[in-house]
Amino acid sequence: MDRLIRIPGIQKRLGINLILDIVPGFGDIAAALISVSVLVYGIRKGVPKILLGRMALNVLINEIVGIIPIVGSAFAFWFTANTRNYDLLREHLDVPNRSTKSDKIFVGAVLGLVIFVIVAATIGTFFILYEIAKLASSS
Repeated sequence: MDRLIRIPGIQKRLGINLILDIVPGFGDIAAALISVSVLVYGIRKGVPKILLGRMALNVLINEIVGIIPIVGSAFAFWFTANTRNYDLLREHLDVPNRSTKSDKIFVGAVLGLVIFVIVAATIGTFFILYEIAKLASSS
């Protein structure tokens, strides 16, 4: 998501996340759903709650800032939440911890918050686009 295409001359890589961000509303939703799938993978692998919390925080930060047009895309390019989460997972996959019921409840609450942010961002984006369309048609 964050490192698909190498940009010549600099150390950063361009990912599908930034490309999806170009499409208002849809890009943020698609990127967030993929980010959430990484959290679900972590749950299935029995990753500790604290790590899942850090991963969810990365997704939330990326999505909250991503709501802001242009600034959000630039932030996502710099922040690379999915790469951060992937690195966190790789560091902890060697530690065999089993998820407990409280882990699953905690992660469910965090995922609920992430989904709430995604839905709110989507509604906000479409409201803004609707108002822009109304202004453009009345001119």
